[in-house]
Amino acid sequence: SISASYRAGPSVTELNRQAAEREKRDKEREEYKAWEEREREKEAMSPAEPLFKDFRRKVTVSSSSTAPSKERTTFTVTASGGLAMSNGTAAPAGKYSSSYSNGGLLRSEPYSTGSVSPAPSSSNIPNIPPPSYESSYTLKPTAKVTPYEERGTVVASGFTGLRNIGNTCFMNATLQMLINCVELRTYFIDGHHKSDVNSLNPLGFKGRLAEAFCDFMQQMWSCTSRAIEPARIKELVAEKASQFANFAQHDAHEFLSFLLDGLHEDLNRVKSKATTGTVEANGRPDIEVATEAWHNHLLRNDSIFVDLFHGQLKSRLQCPKCDKVSITFDPFLYLPVPFPKQKKSMTVHFWPLDPTLKPVKMSVHYSAEGSIADFLQSVSDTVGGQAKNFRMIEVVSHRIHKTFYPDEKSSILSPGDVLHVFQLHSPSDCNEEVVELQAVQRLLYPPNLRYICAHCGSSKSLSACHDCYNVYYCNEDCQHQHWETEHRKDCRSRNNVEMVGQPFLVSLPTSKCTHAQLMRVIEARCKHSVEVFQPPVAAGCAIPYIDEGGSPVAKPRRSSKSPSPPARNGTNGLDVIHSSPSSLLSTKSEVNGREKSTTPKRQTVMPEQRSSSSSTRSDLRMFFVRKIINQSTFHGEDLVEETDRPLSLHSGQTLAINWRNVREGKPYVTVDTRKQVDVDEERGRKYAAAAANISSQGQTSSSDPSLQEMLAMFSETERLKPEESWYCNRCKDHVEATKRLELYRLPPVLIIQLKRFVYTASIHTMHRRSKDERRVIYPLEGLDLSSFLADGAPSALPPIYDLTGVVCHSGSSYFGHYVSMGRLPSFDASKTEIDWRNFDDSIVTKITPSQVQSDDAYLLFYKQRGYSTRSIFTRHYSYDPAASAASRHTPDSNGN
Repeated sequence: SISASYRAGPSVTELNRQAAEREKRDKEREEYKAWEEREREKEAMSPAEPLFKDFRRKVTVSSSSTAPSKERTTFTVTASGGLAMSNGTAAPAGKYSSSYSNGGLLRSEPYSTGSVSPAPSSSNIPNIPPPSYESSYTLKPTAKVTPYEERGTVVASGFTGLRNIGNTCFMNATLQMLINCVELRTYFIDGHHKSDVNSLNPLGFKGRLAEAFCDFMQQMWSCTSRAIEPARIKELVAEKASQFANFAQHDAHEFLSFLLDGLHEDLNRVKSKATTGTVEANGRPDIEVATEAWHNHLLRNDSIFVDLFHGQLKSRLQCPKCDKVSITFDPFLYLPVPFPKQKKSMTVHFWPLDPTLKPVKMSVHYSAEGSIADFLQSVSDTVGGQAKNFRMIEVVSHRIHKTFYPDEKSSILSPGDVLHVFQLHSPSDCNEEVVELQAVQRLLYPPNLRYICAHCGSSKSLSACHDCYNVYYCNEDCQHQHWETEHRKDCRSRNNVEMVGQPFLVSLPTSKCTHAQLMRVIEARCKHSVEVFQPPVAAGCAIPYIDEGGSPVAKPRRSSKSPSPPARNGTNGLDVIHSSPSSLLSTKSEVNGREKSTTPKRQTVMPEQRSSSSSTRSDLRMFFVRKIINQSTFHGEDLVEETDRPLSLHSGQTLAINWRNVREGKPYVTVDTRKQVDVDEERGRKYAAAAANISSQGQTSSSDPSLQEMLAMFSETERLKPEESWYCNRCKDHVEATKRLELYRLPPVLIIQLKRFVYTASIHTMHRRSKDERRVIYPLEGLDLSSFLADGAPSALPPIYDLTGVVCHSGSSYFGHYVSMGRLPSFDASKTEIDWRNFDDSIVTKITPSQVQSDDAYLLFYKQRGYSTRSIFTRHYSYDPAASAASRHTPDSNGN
């Protein structure tokens, strides 16, 4: 039974007091029973008449009473000393009672006419009552009372239960698994443990737990009790693990770990532990490193429990920064295997590192209980590349609504989120720092801006304020006057910005982050989410464009006395408008199979890559880029082209791509947001097939997982959590390394924990959050672990295991009940000495093998097939259990 909070209950001292009282009552009942037997024997040998006459002399009958009835009257002595009459006439009030109830049992005894022996001294045992009235006497049969515990052999071997002494089903279920271990039974009952008791070990119980467990084992196999109370074991374990001192519900696996560790330390054959360190491979062969690590483990830990339950794991850690690999071999007592994580699906747009490639729309299957790093790893598994170079954003209304970080939980993702994943440059691949930028697209002029002077209303020779592009002026005087009266406060607060297309991320090595290179990347990214059109033009007409680098036309200027927004590109704050043929913009007529006409057409305009010639500069673009503080800010610093010199940009900088949508009050280029991002459908189908193949190989079924699937997940590579960071001595830092565990050395008895319970950390404690209720399909015979062994693992025998016991938990993560099922196998697991039974506290019943497959399995106990554990006794105690058993059954010369 498991609980997140403990409930108050009686202490161990109070429990012991109650047990002593029960023992005292049992003793009194035994004495009373012996007294009854003696009285019955005397009654059979003594005449009844003398006592009847003596009783008549002592009873005074009232002279005013009516004549005695002729009715036949029968008197029966009760255990309380009263007299019951069978003719319905009640005994005198206060003198006789009709019955006596002791412990809920009605005791009724016939009147004895023989000599009376003294009763036991207990206050609960009544004295012999006085003789009855003179009447005919009828002997009644004695009611038999079943004793509290029977003596002698009362149960079959292996069918003794354990009493629940207050939410202790978690303890009872696990103890039955150890009771049905033939090696432990032989070890304790035959007294081999006595030579191993380590009373000097400060980590143990000075041998007290070992002795208590020996007494417990002997009682369980004595066949003299239907159920016993393991109170002493609970009391001793609570000395080291105080959480078990109360009578709250607990985790069976947690109790088993403390119990096995305590028994191991009490019976550790190593009296003085040597000082050892971590053994690392450092390029050596695995077999050499594993042997050295196991030898070091035995220098400090050597007991029957190490011989039976301890194995060895190969651990591989890799630093994500310097790629250093650390390989160690660590001992284990049990295998905690995880459940397949609940999978969800999310649609994302993946943008490859090459900006000329189209994005790919794909479906990503991820764990609902994982992190964003796990999500990006799923993307990486499908498209290739390293997940650490992937960044994910959520887009809402053409803006970056959220940037996701690797350590965030993937549960924050919602089905309606519009997600984009970008592959960026890696600093390790570029051998230098990488600048990561985010960009948004917007229109330069408000779509509803009137083409008139904001001050005088004129519509001739107008130029826009190049800071806000929200007003026009015809000359400097109008600009100056309007600035002083109105525009000063409005210029910096423009909020009517129309966003278009999709925002995106770009990255460039610091040395390559030039203006020309950045413009090429931005142009390539923009074309996948927007469509750019030119206004209708007649055939043969030139496409107008903006050239700020030609001969400037004078524009209205602000007065030198008035505050002026920063000038841009050497134009002193003025827009420069020119008309000149464009050789850099490609056009595509929408003729739809018809001949070209002289009628003006609306044509798509896509920018081309240009050379670095000084005559073809960024002035000719249909947009300019501005550094801004955030996405809601219109103002900022325009990027200035510096030939072959990297721009002064830092990672995380936000760029605004301003499309020049208006010229001289008329549409210049029309920028429309695509209804769907222009994606590569062929690569999308390829990625979908790859994802389906990974899903089938990864065994990611979320319902009724098999034990083999869970063991495969145990050996998967995972990234350590921040609180589990590993110290890399090369980087001199704690890093979230990748880790992989593999089986290397297997124990004769393998304990597998199915990790049903999910824990979450809080500020003060660790509390259980949920329980995975899914059914696990596990084999009763022939569990093959060969596919989960590391390369080069020792394999003297095939790693085939058969099930010997199951601990089951029914209920929720906060309350429930434990039961267990087990069988007693032989030393080499070739046969079963006692078949399958179900252990439900004090109730033990036979079951069939088909009932062993339980939906509530929590702990599984497997034994290796073909491995004879008799060698443990031969090696350490010069004792062969098989030979000893044969000698006990060998008949003597008389055939006995």
